[in-house]
Amino acid sequence: MHQGEKTFVCYAKQEFYINNHFADFDNFKRVYIDDSNNVCWDKNPEIDSETIWNNKVDLSGDVCYMESVPIVVSN
Repeated sequence: MHQGEKTFVCYAKQEFYINNHFADFDNFKRVYIDDSNNVCWDKNPEIDSETIWNNKVDLSGDVCYMESVPIVVSN
């Protein structure tokens, strides 16, 4: 990505879960940055996501970068 370039990432596969999960603001307040610097949250806050890895939903910066596409802006 070049400096100032704008990109777009589509999370359509996860959109249903994300939108429904964050409809409850209390769930949104549980978002945190993990040890890999990913924005994430635990599906079930009672389960330790370090032990049960599929309990954690994360938005990896690396994945966002790799799956992003440039946005072409015409003047």
